[in-house]
Amino acid sequence: MYISRTNALNDRLRIFHSLAENNNHSFTLIFDEDTNLFYVNDKVKEYYECNNDINKLELIFKEKINSIDKQRDIIEALELNNSWRGIIKSRKYDKTIDCCVQPINLAKNKKYIAVTYIDITEAVKNELEVEKLRLYDKEKSEFIANISHELKTPLNLFYSSIQLLDKFIEIDEIDFKLIYKKYNKVLHTNCDRMTRLVNNIMDLSKIDIGVLKADFKNYNIISIVEDVTLSVVEYASLKNINIQFDTDEEEQIIKCDAYMIERVMLNLLSNAIKFSSENANIFVNILTNKKWIEINVTDEGIGISKENQNIIFNKFVQIDKSFTRANEGSGIGLSIVQSIINLHEGIINVESELNKGTVFRIVLPNKCIENKSSTIYNVDNYKVKLELSDIYEVSI
Repeated sequence: MYISRTNALNDRLRIFHSLAENNNHSFTLIFDEDTNLFYVNDKVKEYYECNNDINKLELIFKEKINSIDKQRDIIEALELNNSWRGIIKSRKYDKTIDCCVQPINLAKNKKYIAVTYIDITEAVKNELEVEKLRLYDKEKSEFIANISHELKTPLNLFYSSIQLLDKFIEIDEIDFKLIYKKYNKVLHTNCDRMTRLVNNIMDLSKIDIGVLKADFKNYNIISIVEDVTLSVVEYASLKNINIQFDTDEEEQIIKCDAYMIERVMLNLLSNAIKFSSENANIFVNILTNKKWIEINVTDEGIGISKENQNIIFNKFVQIDKSFTRANEGSGIGLSIVQSIINLHEGIINVESELNKGTVFRIVLPNKCIENKSSTIYNVDNYKVKLELSDIYEVSI
């Protein structure tokens, strides 16, 4: 039952042993002043599958002791308070333990240290998972409220326009064609907004269940990014925003899903336009090297705070959650963007300063599918219109 280098165990050790063995959940060890292992309880022996092999256990625990980063704190607490209690986290062993250290006197002129600990790794992990679920549930609730608002806005506009058209159709002397022309833009724009929103929700569901797949082919990434950038110039001009495109190469063939890259660029450019004031500039540039393709989208807009930079790619996150916000949006676009970049084994990050603008940086692997020719991709103007449908003037 004991691992011992002495035959004389006093009553205090017997009492300590009895307490240790009765606690089936804790690991209990006693070290002498030279950190030699003097005693362990059955829990330790069982866990490390070691009955009386003191050398094996000493090696195990000396390595563990050396990996503890709180040694100085423990020593100071023992000198001041004659005990120490705290939480020890080991990155090396991926463990979290609740530990108690206390000096005891078992023999004259000899000092011993009793260590009792409980492995709380699973409990901590479970608690973190519960907290993550709470946060996820909170974000999802806010998302549902936000989506309800996003859906109600075009529906209200549909309803208002239809009511007006219903009234005019009853008046014979009014040219119904002229009246319809006045309101059909609002109806079409909000049809696009609703379609875009539903598409995003469907794609988010595909991401959640892991069925969003890329159709990889070889494409000229320079041409795709340039064509998408040019396709939004008309929408940017509505706010007198200037868009500039630059590249260090005219052609670079890489493996990618052209439709997905188009979607990423449309989302970033749409955000850049929405969150920039009139007469601002947006810069799109591409840098290439042998290993990577770097795409930067830079604006001079309102910027993103440091705090929000850490969450903008999360699902269900809308930075401005108020229903009176100046810009529309569901808050799921950047989450989809990040998922697309991940499918391409790439990286996306953001650098921003409030009221000074934002840079979204995409890095994609510069590799292509061997023995496959490149494919030409034409930008889909309908998809451009859908993605940019939030940039509009509402007038009824």
